[in-house]
Amino acid sequence: HYYRLYSDNYRLSSFERLSGSYNITCMLEDSSGVLWVGTPALGLIEYDPADGSKKYYSHRQGDSTGLSSSFILSIEPDPREPSRYLWIGTDGGGMDRFDKQTGRAEHFDLTNGLPNDVVYGILADRAGDLWLSTNRGLCRFDPRKHAVRVFDVDDGLQSNEFNRREFFQMPDGKMYFGGIAGVNGFYPDRIRVNEHVPPIVITRFTIFGKTVAPDRSSRILNRPITMADTVTVNYRDNALSFRFAALDYSEPGKNRYSYKLEGFDRDWIMSGTNRNATYTNLDPGVYVLRVRGSNSDGVWNMKGTSVVLIVKPPFWMTDWFKIVVGIFLFLIVAGGLRYLEMR
Repeated sequence: HYYRLYSDNYRLSSFERLSGSYNITCMLEDSSGVLWVGTPALGLIEYDPADGSKKYYSHRQGDSTGLSSSFILSIEPDPREPSRYLWIGTDGGGMDRFDKQTGRAEHFDLTNGLPNDVVYGILADRAGDLWLSTNRGLCRFDPRKHAVRVFDVDDGLQSNEFNRREFFQMPDGKMYFGGIAGVNGFYPDRIRVNEHVPPIVITRFTIFGKTVAPDRSSRILNRPITMADTVTVNYRDNALSFRFAALDYSEPGKNRYSYKLEGFDRDWIMSGTNRNATYTNLDPGVYVLRVRGSNSDGVWNMKGTSVVLIVKPPFWMTDWFKIVVGIFLFLIVAGGLRYLEMR
């Protein structure tokens, strides 16, 4: 059965029994009276008490629009569009934004900057941001910008590990999250945000792990990498690494990065706090490495910085060599024809 608790007199009312056997991890009643039920194996259940109808939504292998995991830990209505979207915390799949109209889900996980893919609790603050308790800290997620700010024990958390079903929001907006070493309580609007957009610079370039120093006569790098707009390497230099930095020093260890080598990478690579991009065995050609970064509060420099990377081909793949070979072959053929005519 399921029950309704009336807050004015604390009475319980029993409703009809849900058919089947369910282990329920969380539940939410939306504004239309529909119940959204989270389970550890069946995924998300949409139950309408008015007619007893049920719909099931779960993780389906190979379906990018389904839930990221069928193990549901928390459900929170979208703070701006609660009639349409739900935010779903999962065990191992990160967090999903679930569209109640279409049944499709958009996924957010480690690759989007979350500290962990186990999302125990989700609460929305008055500014429209989401607060997530995970297995590796607490984080604030901006649903509009997809910006993430991660908090850990250095920020005063009881532990980086939180627990299931231990999250609650008071009527005045104060939030509580329980973990393995206690409880953290705070007012989200009293947490200061660093709005500084950090400049992004490339600080080091290495070949086979050896730093390349600038040299005016060098074919590789004729000025410091922080100011260089082009790097030229030989096709034999097939282990290249770039190191970069976001110039914000409030908590530099929490600055985050993403990069993309145009001409090689199809998508942006979210590297988290990792400041290195390494490439091996690139084909000869012209590439552009683009780097973005954020400060510790998740404020991103979306313009970032870039450098052109030229990988020179071996001489037998150059245009001039092909032209010479073409002329040589032409002369051979022409000489052969001339010889036949003279006979």
